[in-house]
Order: sequence, then C-alpha cells, then structure tokens
Amino acid sequence: MEVLLFCPTNELFGVTLQSIWGLEWKEPLHLLFTRDNPHPRGRENIIHGYMAGRAAFLAGDYDAMLTVESDMIIPPDALQRLAALEVDVAYSLYCWRDRPGWNATLGVREDGWPGQFLSDDPTAARAAWGKVIAVTGLGFGCTLIRRRVLEAVEFHLEDEEVPDSMLARAGNLQGWSQVCDMRVVCGHVKRPFWTLWPDPQAEHLYTRRRIWESESSE
Repeated sequence: MEVLLFCPTNELFGVTLQSIWGLEWKEPLHLLFTRDNPHPRGRENIIHGYMAGRAAFLAGDYDAMLTVESDMIIPPDALQRLAALEVDVAYSLYCWRDRPGWNATLGVREDGWPGQFLSDDPTAARAAWGKVIAVTGLGFGCTLIRRRVLEAVEFHLEDEEVPDSMLARAGNLQGWSQVCDMRVVCGHVKRPFWTLWPDPQAEHLYTRRRIWESESSE
C-alpha cells in the first residue's frame, strides 16, 4: 500500500514531528506538510488545507491518505494498525482539545451527521477500550482514508462544516465502513504546554500531561 501522510500546519509541534518520524512502516510513505493560510477565518483555513491535501493525493497513485494534524502525538504502530483494518475510514482515538470527550462517535442522525460521542457514556467508553469498534466519525487527528472515499468527497470553502464532519456524514449516507481502533491512542497538544490523553481509568476519561513528559514516555 502506498500512503500519503498529510499534515496541514499552522503551528507544527516538535512532539508531532517526532512521532511522525517514528512511524513503523516498511511500504512507500510520502509526506506532505502544507502551510498556506490565505483566509482570515479558521474554518476556511481548515477547508483550504484539506482541499490542497486532497488535490495532491488524487494527483498521485496513492492508495490511502493518513491525516495527522499538527498538534497530535501518534504511536509508532498507528499506520500499521489502521492499514490492517482494511476499511474505508479508520480513526485513531484521541481527546478533543477544546471540549470534553473522545473523538469516536456512535449513531447517525436522520440527515447523516454523526450522533453522540462514545465518551458521553463512560461505561460504554470503558468497555470499548482496546477494541476496534464501528463508528460514525469523527476527526482527522490521525485517520487513514482510502482512495475511493477521497475520490467521492469534495471539500468547498462554502461548506458549513469542516472536512472531517463532511466526510463522516458522506460515509454514513453512502454506507462506507468507518471504525475506530481504540488501541491507537494519540495525544493532543493543548496550549501552553499540556497534552491530553484518553484514559479509561480517569474520572473524566482523560489524563493531562506536560509536553516534555509525553516526549519522554511515548
């Protein structure tokens, strides 16, 4: 499998770069970092970045794209595990930076949008820990997307939602396979010097560490 690792950057953290360099992958892996932010609004910047990443992907002969956001810390076996699942969209597990909870989403609304977060039910979240579960999204923090998905889903600056939401919704409507590998646990950098990690034993399902603790322990 030939993979394009796409990392749209606004500010690229050293721990993110270090974790990318540490990926264990013996097949062809191409890296694309972009830094082109022509739009004043954050949502439009995000969409613009993924439009550029999708265009670069489709211009090549890649089989899948691994999205790694510039504030993530991914484990060395992330790509190996996600690729082995052989599904249309394979998500890792991480914490949202600006709101409580994990990214894994269950259920589908009538219009195709993802339903509630798995972590909204702590008992179910703890039961799913370490498993591979079917999901309805969400997030591009560390996500492997197969070619047929990116061929079918287009992003536009006029979209009301950001690309990960749009892709998840399209997948739910089209019946694409979407799973979250809850063994692929990632850290999420939160300013000024913290990282958030999913933790089923913690009261609020996450642990907060200092960035340098993440560097030394992951």
